[in-house]
Amino acid sequence: MNVEPEALDQPATDAALEPYERATRELRVILEVTERALAARPAEMLRGIDRFLELGWGVAIDDVGADRHSLALMPFLRPDVIKLDLRLVQSRPSIEIAEVVHAVNAEAERTGAALLAEGVETVEHLATARAMGATLAQGWLYGRPLELPSQLPSGGEAVL
Repeated sequence: MNVEPEALDQPATDAALEPYERATRELRVILEVTERALAARPAEMLRGIDRFLELGWGVAIDDVGADRHSLALMPFLRPDVIKLDLRLVQSRPSIEIAEVVHAVNAEAERTGAALLAEGVETVEHLATARAMGATLAQGWLYGRPLELPSQLPSGGEAVL
């Protein structure tokens, strides 16, 4: 579930409560925050995230590497998933990218977080992601976004 700082302090609407309660009973919910939002409002984000951690939710940090100065905040979150910004995978190698990847791998090793590479659109991007230590990937190499079916399946059925 993606979240912005403004949403963390808002009470859930009645319409949202039932799906959230169902999800937490049947799934491991991962709260996804962007590195930019974390860097812009760290105290607010960390306070809000703590509430969800108490519920047993996981945390994913999105767009890691987009702002290398916010890497220092990763230890405060102890993320379950670290999502490498697509720029890291799609750009030419550089010292800056190597420094980010080194810091991310150190955090993943310390916490056991999974590394996910965003923006994997080619076999070359996949090779770069693997070289960076990513064990998960997302991107157009695996398919283009599709429209949701007109009728969604009931719980437990797979959507293919």
